[in-house]
Amino acid sequence: MVICMKAIVCGSSSHLKELRKAQEFLSELGYEVIDQFDLNYTGKLFSPRDLEEIHSIVRHDISKVLEADIVFLLAENPSWGAAIEAMIAKQLGKKSYSC
Repeated sequence: MVICMKAIVCGSSSHLKELRKAQEFLSELGYEVIDQFDLNYTGKLFSPRDLEEIHSIVRHDISKVLEADIVFLLAENPSWGAAIEAMIAKQLGKKSYSC
């Protein structure tokens, strides 16, 4: 029986091209890749008045980290959100790697 691990790639959404390449690479290696960028908020600028929408995105992304077995952080250009996702994964004892 083959067990497929669920993997997530965390990083700055402003580097979506690199994130997609990493997702594709992991998929080719046999991981089930979780895509937290399905909300399509990349490049959107938020104001403090958008607090509920920001909270919704944070909850969404954290739920995806909780779903993953292993977390990869693209750390060359990380974001605050990616750093928090990596910290949560580490605190939960999930396998996590920075690259």
